[in-house]
Amino acid sequence: MILVASSAGGLPILDFAIRNPERVSAMILSSTCSVPHSLPGLWNLIRLPLVGEAARLFLSLSLIRKNLVGAFADQQKVTQEDVEAYLQPLLRSGSWTVNLRTERCTNPTFVEQHLKEIRCPVLIIWGQEDAWHPVAMTEAFCRQLPKAEVEILSRCGHLPHEERPDCFNQRALSFIERNVK
Repeated sequence: MILVASSAGGLPILDFAIRNPERVSAMILSSTCSVPHSLPGLWNLIRLPLVGEAARLFLSLSLIRKNLVGAFADQQKVTQEDVEAYLQPLLRSGSWTVNLRTERCTNPTFVEQHLKEIRCPVLIIWGQEDAWHPVAMTEAFCRQLPKAEVEILSRCGHLPHEERPDCFNQRALSFIERNVK
């Protein structure tokens, strides 16, 4: 199976790949977590019991818009449709609970300590202007992942698959064609 993740989604799929190497043939990571870096204060707070549950009460279009604008290099690309598409799944019954459970059950230290055990091909796609995860994180991934290759996209922030989807998809498909038989 080929696993693809963006941002915080990288942590659970890397954890899965470490624990189940026989099931993962390749991975595509887009500006993901899993190497040491500083996290926004809010991210640390939602891991706390009750605080994380209460945070759901503050989910709103304006909060999502603010975060998306901060994630994009070209803030003009953030549309109302994008904002609504990010918010709606978070408001579905049970989805916030699942997000919290995933965040709280995945141990970043375990993944960081075992990252070098991943032997499958890995494509790392990163936005040059990623304000949340600095491009230097790609170097840490390359030191740990023996079969990693990196694509840095210019004029792109934290969400390459959203901000430059054609370029992201082209790179991803090329990687899959070369590495999955």
